[in-house]
Amino acid sequence: MYYYNYGYACIEKTEGKIERLKCELEDARKTILKILPEELRGLLWSWYRCKSPAEAEEWKDTIVEEILDYVYNIPHDSPMVTTGIYHPYVPEIIIKRAYCPLCGSGTQSWGEWTGEGFAFPEGLRRHLIGYGKMSICSVMEQVLIMAGEHWREAFAEQIRLEKEQADARLAEAAEALLAKPRNYIGPDGKPYLNIAHYQSMQNLREKGVIRDPEVEKEKARQREERRIQQEEDAKLREERRIDREEKAKQQEEEAKLRKMKWEEETKLRKEKREEKANQQREKVRLREEKREEEAKKRREKVERRIEKKMKQQEEKRNNENTN
Repeated sequence: MYYYNYGYACIEKTEGKIERLKCELEDARKTILKILPEELRGLLWSWYRCKSPAEAEEWKDTIVEEILDYVYNIPHDSPMVTTGIYHPYVPEIIIKRAYCPLCGSGTQSWGEWTGEGFAFPEGLRRHLIGYGKMSICSVMEQVLIMAGEHWREAFAEQIRLEKEQADARLAEAAEALLAKPRNYIGPDGKPYLNIAHYQSMQNLREKGVIRDPEVEKEKARQREERRIQQEEDAKLREERRIDREEKAKQQEEEAKLRKMKWEEETKLRKEKREEKANQQREKVRLREEKREEEAKKRREKVERRIEKKMKQQEEKRNNENTN
């Protein structure tokens, strides 16, 4: 799998990119530790000195106490701590609140920093380990991640050997237990070493540590029935889904047919309206032409009448002139 870097000729494989990002992440984590004070840096880097898983677990418990000791020895005039009197009758100045010496954060309320340090020592301890709803220190979180990765690689073979030895001891104990004579018949009809053995086995069965073959067979049968029922239910749901899809497809086709019919009817109505409008316009045009012809005839008639009257007057004047 390849990717192109914004059109440049640089092509990089995904595996190489992942390895490069891992190296960059590790360098960033180491840079976080390098900017801390030397004493804290030495404390946090001390996971390399753990030689066994037991020492690693002990280191997780002791590192927090060592950080608290570091804060306890901070000068009281430092801005990292807030001091106060222990008791009116015991005028001893002690550290009451302190900011985290690793990430520098303080208490948080409703998503905003209140500007106060954590209650010392319990509040700061909870912040370092992420106790309860408190957010864990971001630097401490990265330190634990780096330590865990180192321990998984360093102690893998040792953990495997210890597990094999524990399994071997458990197998030997089981063989020794099975070799003992069973003289007690329990209420379930099975042989046991004694009544205490029966009671312990019964407790283990109730807790699910030891399982009865008959009960397991019945549970397996019930699981198989549930599986078959679930398959039938799934098949039924699939059939219902197919029916719904077919019904939806049929409804969609019917809707398309109704739409096509409506469009055709609309087109016919529109054509009829246009035809009727054309007929009405033709009738209006014919009426207008008829009125214009009638008006033209009337004008011609009036003109002929006027012309006739003018001729009569002209003849009358001519006759008077001749007399």
